[in-house]
Amino acid sequence: MQEIVENAARYFKQGDFHKARELYQKVAARYGVSIVEVNLSLCDQAINPSRKMTFADNGEEEILYSNSGMISLPAQKISKQLQETQSLLEKYFILSQK
Repeated sequence: MQEIVENAARYFKQGDFHKARELYQKVAARYGVSIVEVNLSLCDQAINPSRKMTFADNGEEEILYSNSGMISLPAQKISKQLQETQSLLEKYFILSQK
C-alpha cells in the first residue's frame, strides 16, 4: 500500500490528477476515506478547477467556486497532507502485519 501512496503522490506532482485520484481511491477502499480525504479533494479540485476548496481559520472546509483554475491550498498544506497520509499508511501496514 505504501507504494500506491508514493505513486499517487508522484502522479499528483506530475499533474496526472486522474491517475492520482484512482490510486487514492484504492487506499480509501482498503483503509477508509478519512485518511486520504484531502488528497481526493485536491485531485477533484485539480480535475475540476471551477470548484475551489479552502480551509477556514477554524479548520473547517469551505467550498468556493471560481474560474481561476488554480489550486487554492498552499504547497505547504499539500505537502503536509501527503506526508501525513504516508505516515498513517505505514502505521496501518505495520499493524496489519501483526
